[in-house]
Amino acid sequence: MLAQPTVKYRAKAVYWNLITRTVVPAQSIEQYRVNGRLDLPKCIARFDSQHEFKVYLELVRMYGAGSVIRQHPITVIEESCVYPKGKTWKVDFMIEPDNGKLYSRRYVEAKGAFLPEFANTLAFLEMTNNELFTKLFIVFGNRLPSGSQPLKNLLKSSMKDNLLTLPELKDLSRLI
Repeated sequence: MLAQPTVKYRAKAVYWNLITRTVVPAQSIEQYRVNGRLDLPKCIARFDSQHEFKVYLELVRMYGAGSVIRQHPITVIEESCVYPKGKTWKVDFMIEPDNGKLYSRRYVEAKGAFLPEFANTLAFLEMTNNELFTKLFIVFGNRLPSGSQPLKNLLKSSMKDNLLTLPELKDLSRLI
């Protein structure tokens, strides 16, 4: 039996003007392209998907823009002989407890699909930094994806309460 190829997941980026709090049309972003790469001004944030953008807006509504830090780097594997540069992962959002609504930091990852690379990252994170792992919330779309064995295992573990859908995130303050 041949292994199934990994599904390619391609999402549409969203550009958000942090000052005017409006979505910037993709064609307007082309003015910031230099030598084939985007060089966005600090006032424009790029979200990898519409789902990530919706999760961001909900977190800002719940905790305020000053408490939500985007693309926070986390060390998953320390530097070693096997990993000379170590391994870092940028979690979509870190929520700082500076507004009295949280007692400690929380981490939120917006996921449209549960891909094998993400399962590997989670496994490393659980082994190397279990405290942070338990403070990680994964927010999916309107329903949890099915078929992924790592996700089925998470649903049977203590991590099951940290797997949310976007409607659940809107209805609950489970990050507290």
